Amino acid sequence: MRFGSLAWATLQVALNLMPFTLALVIAAAWCLLSVFVIRHHRPKPDSFRKATLGEIYRDFVKEAPTLLKPRKQGLFLLGLTAIFSSFYPVLLLGGLRVGGGRGLFLLGGLVAFLGAGMNLILIVLSHTDFVGGSKCREETVLTWMLPLSQAVVAAASVAIGFSAGWVAAVRSSILH
Repeated sequence: MRFGSLAWATLQVALNLMPFTLALVIAAAWCLLSVFVIRHHRPKPDSFRKATLGEIYRDFVKEAPTLLKPRKQGLFLLGLTAIFSSFYPVLLLGGLRVGGGRGLFLLGGLVAFLGAGMNLILIVLSHTDFVGGSKCREETVLTWMLPLSQAVVAAASVAIGFSAGWVAAVRSSILH
């Protein structure tokens, strides 16, 4: 009889965690896909231009030592906000799970919003021809949708940060 009650209690805990786990898996999958798989521009075989955010971030990491010089530290911090924004949906869910405060959601949302703007700039600049002045025709709908989705998550985080009622509502819908 004890085993039955233990199994029932374990099942109840699993069912209570399921909405959060599902939301976390979906958010993590979206973050990974949007950085490493989804192409914001159509790739060309002979092009050196970056087609995913992961390729842009890889170049950023390679250049990080030069960006840490005193005159370029602002660019380094802006690059970090871009990376932060790409993975913020998972961080937001984690903050909701552990009971983060409203200030955390407000600050995180503002930084993620700045990062979404940086990602838009990086995506556009990754395919800009400064020499010839020609306009890039390789954009996909995701050129705009990736930064927009990041901005929506950031805006939701700011809204959660401004309202204690929102924090409670979001926690109860995800965690129960």
